Amino acid sequence: MNPSIFVNVSTCPGSSTNLTRESVRYDDFVRQLLKPDSIKMTALHIGLGISGEALEFVEAFDKWYGRPKSEAITHLIEELGDFEFYLQAAQTFYGVTDVDTLSCNSPVVNPGTSAIGSAYLGILAESGNLSDLVKKEFICGKPRDMKLVLTAMYRLRSYLLGMYHEMSTDRAHVLQCNALKLETRYAGLVYSAEAAIARADKPTGE
Repeated sequence: MNPSIFVNVSTCPGSSTNLTRESVRYDDFVRQLLKPDSIKMTALHIGLGISGEALEFVEAFDKWYGRPKSEAITHLIEELGDFEFYLQAAQTFYGVTDVDTLSCNSPVVNPGTSAIGSAYLGILAESGNLSDLVKKEFICGKPRDMKLVLTAMYRLRSYLLGMYHEMSTDRAHVLQCNALKLETRYAGLVYSAEAAIARADKPTGE
């Protein structure tokens, strides 16, 4: 896997012409949009973000699976992109890269399930696992176990890649879709609470 996937984003608020667009590393893109906060609040933001995406992923998957209409797969890719954003945020927070994550090389098999079923269950399980590790460290005060953190991130990454394969898409496409959504939400790629609430990328700010 290329640890430096690039996305094409607008660098000028209110404009989407090619003259104001440039390629940036996705990890830099995520770092720029992370809410400035204390270490603890940043960790909780990431943990809650990952767990919150699980429900939206379930709803999007249910609409897509068995009836892959274009609008349904667009929705599913959007939710998977949100997983990618928070997983990249977690890697940034813990100071690791895709290479570090993949070096964990932990088994990711769900016995008795189909490939798509394994990916679906694995995404839900490992997103919950990563959120739980954040909770235990920053709420309960349990010492950090980086091996467990890396294992959870590795497995979540692997299951996401498995889901992309089953959907006949790839990570680069999912990241680009995520970048396009967030550049609409945050003008000039600058985070603000007001923009996060307004959600300009949604037709009704939902």
